[in-house]
Amino acid sequence: MRWRMRQRRAIIAVLLASPCLAPILLGLWAFSLGPAQAQTGPVSLLDEIYQRFAPVIARSVDYAANKPAFLNDPDRFEAGPVRDLLSNTSPAHTLTAILGEESVALMSDAERARIVSAIRESFRRYAYEWLEDTQMGALSLVGVEPVDGARARLQIRRSANLSPDFTFRVDIARTEEGWQAYNFGIFGVSYAGLKRAVYRATLDRGGPSGLADYLEAKNRVFFERFCASKRGPLVVACGPYRP
Repeated sequence: MRWRMRQRRAIIAVLLASPCLAPILLGLWAFSLGPAQAQTGPVSLLDEIYQRFAPVIARSVDYAANKPAFLNDPDRFEAGPVRDLLSNTSPAHTLTAILGEESVALMSDAERARIVSAIRESFRRYAYEWLEDTQMGALSLVGVEPVDGARARLQIRRSANLSPDFTFRVDIARTEEGWQAYNFGIFGVSYAGLKRAVYRATLDRGGPSGLADYLEAKNRVFFERFCASKRGPLVVACGPYRP
């Protein structure tokens, strides 16, 4: 029992100490669709979810093998992994998961759109943090659990070089663009839950514009550092951030 508690604490520590959303969401195309655990729910719904991610999964091996090339050619990284990540995630749903529908409804359309855009750019930043991380292991899909007709949970096993293997969930929702990921969790700890306190405190201090400023500043600091280390125009990846 004590060993299991220590293992759980070690896993949570790894999650808290790393840019954790990137490897998990980017893991959507590191899935291995081998034999999964027993599934329940409408077959058509499960088929729809698998069909959504199948084309991404097919590119997973190449993406992982091409990390060194992507580091030298960020525009190519944008056209492949980053594009896949952003098309398979919903920052609007992430914002609602973090702050709740009531708080989001109090924002104007322009305020909400700016924060959603900043979260989307944060997802993009997570992709580059994943690219620079040499410790991340493989992921495999081990189950799909429908919640209702518009929500489901993916069960994903991750192997890591410096910690025990573990299984976590990725929450997905049916959106106008199809099924998209917006949250993840393990042992009762979720990305939305971890972000909630700082989002609310920042919102209370500076309102929606203050929250957007905070998120945009974090992204700007990362990309200015990343882009300064690269040569060439990098029009797609670094255009807005080139020092």
